[in-house]
Amino acid sequence: MTDTSTPAEAPLLDLVGSDEARRVAEDLLATAGSSELPLEIGTLTDEELVAYLGSEDAAGPMGVWYTALVVEAKELAQLSTLRALTARGQFRQLADESGQEAYQLAEPVLATLRLRSTEPRLSAQTARDDGPWWYILRPLEGGLWLREVVTPVGMHSFHLVRLESEEELFLTVVGVGADAPPAEVSADLTPEQLEEKTPANSFLEGCTHSTSLMAIVPGQPHPDVLNIHVSSEGKVFLGRRIEDRMAFRGAPGDVVVDTWRSWVAAQ
Repeated sequence: MTDTSTPAEAPLLDLVGSDEARRVAEDLLATAGSSELPLEIGTLTDEELVAYLGSEDAAGPMGVWYTALVVEAKELAQLSTLRALTARGQFRQLADESGQEAYQLAEPVLATLRLRSTEPRLSAQTARDDGPWWYILRPLEGGLWLREVVTPVGMHSFHLVRLESEEELFLTVVGVGADAPPAEVSADLTPEQLEEKTPANSFLEGCTHSTSLMAIVPGQPHPDVLNIHVSSEGKVFLGRRIEDRMAFRGAPGDVVVDTWRSWVAAQ
């Protein structure tokens, strides 16, 4: 257990930014450097992250279960979570010698929260029949990356990975095969034309995967944003914002593969 004293009113974000959190995170990265990757480092639920970090903004992105609760139910879920974590020895709240409240977190949890505080370099939100999924990559030291996958029910799984081994999972997340054919789509629509279902945007219905991809290349002032859609027939079309419109065009699967590989090469 890691013991770090913080004022009672301070969020656990202070603990995540502590020297002790940096130490346990560095130890974990050192272990990963000599381990077979991907290396699973833990799982956390939405309510655990909110309880640890103090807000939904800090814990997000989140699944649909917790976010749909009313405020009182969310507070109850957090209290129940902290009770369960305390019983499992992963969390303790106590007073130090000066009377200030102090927190103890299991070192694997603290290391995960510390690594997760790094800004993402790639984020993919995919809408599927079972709900929204998230795939997030954060750069770490030594060529390692933190992969976070968030399920529709709000389970966050964390692995240490290298980018060169992530292509297959990325393509699985967005639902694209390298040999997927292009969809017969060519449309330029305004935001207003996308607000409601109309014949003009009917090609967006029935997709098995609809992904909003945000990818950052070091040195570029703005992230690259791309929408990737897969029809029920397995055909692919892409959407990009061009001035005040969204431009949708059919594209073969290898365009998505090239997009991924170009981003990896630029890191």
